[in-house]
Amino acid sequence: MMQDAIDFLLNLELHVLWMVMIIFVLSVIHPMISQPWSLLSVTVASIWFGIPFALVVLWLGYFVGMMGYYFIIRRLNQKYQWTTYPKFKKAVKWLEMTPAYQHAISLGTPLVPTYVIKMMLPLTEKSFYHYMFVMTGSYVLLTISNLLLYYGIFVEALLGPRSWITFIVLFVLIISMYMLTHMKQKSTSNE
Repeated sequence: MMQDAIDFLLNLELHVLWMVMIIFVLSVIHPMISQPWSLLSVTVASIWFGIPFALVVLWLGYFVGMMGYYFIIRRLNQKYQWTTYPKFKKAVKWLEMTPAYQHAISLGTPLVPTYVIKMMLPLTEKSFYHYMFVMTGSYVLLTISNLLLYYGIFVEALLGPRSWITFIVLFVLIISMYMLTHMKQKSTSNE
């Protein structure tokens, strides 16, 4: 079934410009709505263009989407004052109490629902540049993770148990980041 989907995408008769526009739109949408759009866009772009060109198109879209999301959320917050709602106060408190690299890790972990945190991020960051730094860091992690998932889990589904190591690398990366965070918090609380 997976091979059928890949064959369909490879044999789809679209002009390259249309393919680029489809991937660009998917990657602009992702920072705004999250969900599995990132894995979809990475998968389709990789099949159509190969990794290097796919990453260029994806990252151009990600940057446009991140910037658009920042300004949309800030504009809507002027009307709705989201930071006053109890549902969002926990996310705001967490964002204010934790360092920026933890925001990037939580937002960049694939298949984890973090929309409330992403929504409050433009409202709690000190500046637009700081917001972009955090989001870029999260998307670096997300892109690497999605590529590992794509070339790990999906390749395993197609080719058998050749790339089980991908899951272990991703798992160790996430666990080690959280362990470092815990050790840093413990060392600062002991001081």
